[in-house]
Amino acid sequence: MEWSRQPEAWLLMRDNGGALSNATVEQIANVITTLVRADRFSEGTLARSFETGTLHALAERAETLLAI
Repeated sequence: MEWSRQPEAWLLMRDNGGALSNATVEQIANVITTLVRADRFSEGTLARSFETGTLHALAERAETLLAI
């Protein structure tokens, strides 16, 4: 997926500085898609995303966007 090679993806996937707290719906979808696809080829990617808090941050941001 082309998006996953962009600087935007790099920032969001690593969530340095809370980048996910300002993510758009499209960016959330792109991050989730990238993580799921990566887990197909590198088992444990989703587990690591859970452990690092990335999935939690995605869920929190999605919840915030739903409340708007």
